[in-house]
Amino acid sequence: MITQIAPISHDYVVLISVTCIFTSFSTICVVLRYYSRRLSDGFGSDDWAAIGALIFAFGFLIANVLAATIGMAGYQQHEIDMAHFQAYLRCLLANNIVYNTSITLSKLSVVLMYRRLFAVRSFRIWLWPVYFLLAAYWLCCFFAELFAYTPVQAQWNPLMPSTHIDLFKFGLAMAGYNIAMDVLILTMPQFRVWRLCITKQKKVLLSVVFLLGGFTVRLIYLVRIDYANPTYTLSVAGIWTAVEVNMAIVCACLPTLPHLFRHWYDAKQPSQSMRSTGSLVGRKMVAWMKTSKSDSSAAFSELERGWASESSTSGLRPESGKDDSSPMRRFDRYQLSDLQSVRVHEDAGVDGSTKARS
Repeated sequence: MITQIAPISHDYVVLISVTCIFTSFSTICVVLRYYSRRLSDGFGSDDWAAIGALIFAFGFLIANVLAATIGMAGYQQHEIDMAHFQAYLRCLLANNIVYNTSITLSKLSVVLMYRRLFAVRSFRIWLWPVYFLLAAYWLCCFFAELFAYTPVQAQWNPLMPSTHIDLFKFGLAMAGYNIAMDVLILTMPQFRVWRLCITKQKKVLLSVVFLLGGFTVRLIYLVRIDYANPTYTLSVAGIWTAVEVNMAIVCACLPTLPHLFRHWYDAKQPSQSMRSTGSLVGRKMVAWMKTSKSDSSAAFSELERGWASESSTSGLRPESGKDDSSPMRRFDRYQLSDLQSVRVHEDAGVDGSTKARS
């Protein structure tokens, strides 16, 4: 029997590693969501719900680390002394509470995003029953897990006489309820998406983005848990639970990210176009300088025609009445004016030499 802190079991090394990777991934998605929303219309209630889900996802990670260290999770139950087993049961209770809170906030973030995107009164009315179902799910999980044992202290003190609910049936019921809520939430926007005045390809892409939230795999592993030996048999289910918690956050953030990527793409396009236009002007200037002075007028006319054709295709040349104060436009205007002045001086010099000879 283990009576002191032992090395973390292999199963929980895998569990903590997977949890860290997916928690980092969900954190990146929430940060990108923050920047995307700053570029649009600012933060909303759906964004705060996503941040709350991420905070409880970190709580889930901390609970797993504590269960693996002070609770000796991953070892057979008969190998652990009572002090470590009681610490494990406390961590397990905290783990379940933060899991259900994070999952509920992720679903709430998606529903609140629907409310922001689809400003249709009839659609928003149908969201109120979903709010009620989400609140009922969280309250049921919270109080059922907190008061599963009578007295409550027996939940982390198995030697105390007590009564308790059937945890296996309760887990199956809540997992089924969770899946039903996923199906309801994911199918709600499909009717609105397919009525939008956009191409069929965009409708399919939007539908896929909304359907990506259906990541519920925990039910498969609940049937493999032996509640007589939870320290050993909960490790595999814990891995998939960690994946589910963080993927729910990722999927709640996905619909907000295309705006950010489109902004980055649009920000790069003008600079590329300006560089290509500037290089074209430079090449034509070199060609013009290499021509003889007697052909300068024709070369300059050719330069003007080339700039006009290039600016009409790139869209960089300002329209009449619009601002042309960008650095590239000022550069092109000054360069052309300088070339015009050079051409005038050259023409004057040619006329003077002709008169002198005559």
